[in-house]
Amino acid sequence: MPCWGNESLTIRLPTEEEGAEASERQLAALAALLAHEGDLRPQFEREVFRYYAGVVYGSFSVFDDEGEDIAEEYAPPLEEPSDVWSLLGQPRIYLNPWVPNPEKVTVELSMECRWDPEHGFGALYEDWELTQLGGDSDTVPISEIPYLRDGTLNLSMRKRALDDQALAQALCGRAGLTALDLAGCAHVTDAGLAAVAEQRELVRLNLAGCARITDEGVALLRGLSLLGNLRLDDCVQLTDACLAPLAELERLSCLSFSSAPGIRDAGLAHLGKLEGLSLLSFESCPGITDVVAHLATIRSLNTLLLKECHGLTRGCLKHLAQMKHLTSLSVWRCKGIRHADAKELRAQLPGVNVTR
Repeated sequence: MPCWGNESLTIRLPTEEEGAEASERQLAALAALLAHEGDLRPQFEREVFRYYAGVVYGSFSVFDDEGEDIAEEYAPPLEEPSDVWSLLGQPRIYLNPWVPNPEKVTVELSMECRWDPEHGFGALYEDWELTQLGGDSDTVPISEIPYLRDGTLNLSMRKRALDDQALAQALCGRAGLTALDLAGCAHVTDAGLAAVAEQRELVRLNLAGCARITDEGVALLRGLSLLGNLRLDDCVQLTDACLAPLAELERLSCLSFSSAPGIRDAGLAHLGKLEGLSLLSFESCPGITDVVAHLATIRSLNTLLLKECHGLTRGCLKHLAQMKHLTSLSVWRCKGIRHADAKELRAQLPGVNVTR
């Protein structure tokens, strides 16, 4: 691979449906990738080194059976950018069928990493510029990395031991926290969210997989006036009742409720108040049906993810067709939406990347 120091890398072209052929856009991206001669590795090493220093190193604890913190076995100090390879596996390249900016050559890298063996690590390139870094649980735009160091706390790797008391202790006396990652911390309950709600400078909050939190706990977050990015994926006890207090977060721009069975059509009306919302995900939410008209009023919305929302049928097309302000719309693997329906949507939304 010329763009990766002539190393051999695995390239994968996932398709929207099993047995389908790669799209023309994917094949064009593949040709561009094989022809690109610029070496992407120097910038990758440099930005991953910054990411590691700003987001990873010193941001979490791992305790052995004797209570000793062994976090540096997973995330040791690094001295120079090339040291990042001691913590990373061999990259795999993905040319995915759905990308946020289809007019650009988009290449995703995925690899194992020592500090987060469960989620791994990835990178997103658009027209050969590195734009995002992170794992499956969270990604960070390159532009934000310089501002994260002192304000980030990642407790997701302590998820097996982290309960409300441990969370309160970790947050006690901590000022200036802007990003908190609690992904997979299934022992955290609403009582733990009370401590989170005291962190008034939070901008990014990841609660994905915090399966014990309820609507009452989420309501405590209504005072986080600076919050812009909130993940509530796999929070299976949440219902429509949590959406009203979230609608008070005026700076919220990214909101994800993937795999939240208690979220239904009735709650969507509250989200129309979020005038700055740019990304909204209800992937794998069976309670979302054809009544999606409320979302059409969010003029700032550019990405709407409804993958595997099997309650959607052709009846939702009249509402989705009004969302001409979108740039990306995913109805991937929605059983009630046929290929012909997606084709009709593409015709009605010529400027939108519609994936089925």
